[in-house]
Amino acid sequence: RTHDFGKSWTNISAGLPAGDPARVVRENPNHKGMLVVGTDTRLFYSMDDGAHWTPLKSNFPTAPVYDMKFVKAEHDLVVATHGRGVFVFDDLTPLEESDASTLAKDFHLFTVPPAQSWHMWNKRGYFTQAGFAAPNPPQGAAISYFLKKEIEVTPEQKKKHQTPVKIVVSDADGRHVATLYGPSKQGYNRVAWPLQHQEPVKLDFVPPPAEAEEDFGMHGGPPVVPGAYQVAVTVNGQTQTQSVQVEPDPRYPFDLQAARANLELTLAGEP
Repeated sequence: RTHDFGKSWTNISAGLPAGDPARVVRENPNHKGMLVVGTDTRLFYSMDDGAHWTPLKSNFPTAPVYDMKFVKAEHDLVVATHGRGVFVFDDLTPLEESDASTLAKDFHLFTVPPAQSWHMWNKRGYFTQAGFAAPNPPQGAAISYFLKKEIEVTPEQKKKHQTPVKIVVSDADGRHVATLYGPSKQGYNRVAWPLQHQEPVKLDFVPPPAEAEEDFGMHGGPPVVPGAYQVAVTVNGQTQTQSVQVEPDPRYPFDLQAARANLELTLAGEP
């Protein structure tokens, strides 16, 4: 590393494996001093301008990395490998916001990036088994948090399809929108809120038809209208909040007033 146009150099290979040539190194435009290096076998990142390196895993395969590009607006990292295709690390905000004080906490909620309400209809139909498409990132708002230790899910929580991480979404007026539960593994965790209201509550005093029983609630509640929302994550009695902005699909014209009227009509039957 040089800061004087090559007059002097500092070795920044600490933490990198010997005999594993580095092919490419890039600096994050959203976080000065955050570097990512691609070698003949894997990825490493540094938060201190190369003084220390940490493997960047996240299910990334063993493969030579020949090129990388940061996407500044979305905080993504696109990685080109030799032989394993192209990979995208979606939303590096948790790494950008991590420091010694953050990682010393039992729990920390990171900034929730703006979420796009994509219109997923495809006039050409869906891919058949003969076609190939890599999976898209989970649709909705990406809620990321750090847990210093894994928190075990209790039998009662398993029975209710819950976890120790409770996530409550509210609208700008403080009205409840949805409740979901996230993973409770040690380290970085992420769950996607699909930009929907809570699914309807099943009545237990009127037996539904058998065909209705199979489909009940599988598609969730109605979609939310674009706007500002509040995300509250509770772990072991401690609650942290972040705001998230939901934006409409930019490819299509959008009538906010009509969407609000449609949502109010849809929710009119809620207790």
